[in-house]
Amino acid sequence: MCMLFAFYTQHVYSNLPCTTQGALPSQVPECSGIDYYNNSTIWIHNDANSFDTHLYAIDSTGALIRSVNITNASNVDWEDLTHDAGYHFMYIGDFGNNLNDRTNLRIYRVPYASLLNSTSASASVINFSYPDQTQFPATWANFDMEAFIHYRGMLYLFSKASGAAAGYTKLYSLPDTPGTYVATLIDSFYIQDRITGADINEDNSSVAIISNENIRIFRNWTGNIFFTGTYTNLSFAGSVTHKEGIAFRNDNHIYLVDENHGTGNFLYTADLTQWIPTTTNIMQEPDHPAQFSIYPNPSKNQTTVKYTVTSSQNVTLEIINIAGEIIFSESKKNQIRGEHTLDLNTIALPSGIYFVKLTCNGEVSYERLAHF
Repeated sequence: MCMLFAFYTQHVYSNLPCTTQGALPSQVPECSGIDYYNNSTIWIHNDANSFDTHLYAIDSTGALIRSVNITNASNVDWEDLTHDAGYHFMYIGDFGNNLNDRTNLRIYRVPYASLLNSTSASASVINFSYPDQTQFPATWANFDMEAFIHYRGMLYLFSKASGAAAGYTKLYSLPDTPGTYVATLIDSFYIQDRITGADINEDNSSVAIISNENIRIFRNWTGNIFFTGTYTNLSFAGSVTHKEGIAFRNDNHIYLVDENHGTGNFLYTADLTQWIPTTTNIMQEPDHPAQFSIYPNPSKNQTTVKYTVTSSQNVTLEIINIAGEIIFSESKKNQIRGEHTLDLNTIALPSGIYFVKLTCNGEVSYERLAHF
């Protein structure tokens, strides 16, 4: 499988001030992920060292509000939280993989309503593997994961490299629905750092990824390749702590959390207005004409395209090879609202990378399909 490297315009700055909001609860000494709910509540969790399967709600000072136990989950190595555009679900990334040897990678999907109304909740599971990992443990150690976001009906994961691979982060995509998948490798970026958290702001204009010392902001990307466009690199002011989580409070202000490694275990805020200006050009995730996923991916003999339309739509599905040639096309008029699937026989396709194009009333979405 080929790996793409993004072209970008870089701006480098230093000493981003962070304001300490308060100490995190004693129940969460090693906070690895953070999610901000609907202008009100901050959710955090412990990493694997405690085997803790609780999510903890805190306020803007770090004070504990409540905890919710995810009853059917295990915490092998929880590393990050994210949510979909409508706060229908929270996603828990149980994909920490320090030794690059895990074969039980998963993401838990929890209905957000159950977190708000109970002290316990159950999750459905997204199981996955990487298309480019053939060794367990991998000698090229770039299969640890500590950061992901939700964007336009898909999950996007950013790797944390070690050893000889250090410096590179890879971008993978996954469907946001329960099942077992092979992730799609989308892109790679030489970032000269080890990524520990990620988030996308509410108007979908900016993706931010962090490490212990730095925050990177990506804007004006193409499609779902966030590493294209404008790239801003900021270092955090003050002493270096083990920063593990980031969540946008609004379009240009963030919350940060760090683990307690002798120092840290605090909630912080930072103002990114200088680099993410307030705009009236809202790019919020719309009530999409369609969202879609492909599984299995890579395919061998057959793959299934699953898509959802939110109103009556004219839908066209095409498979395009890397030369830009349309090798398959099917159209459906007045497709009714709801979820639909289309099974594709791929046994005759030559091995390689293809693009699946979904067009709904003029709105176009793409996903990459690997076939071997």
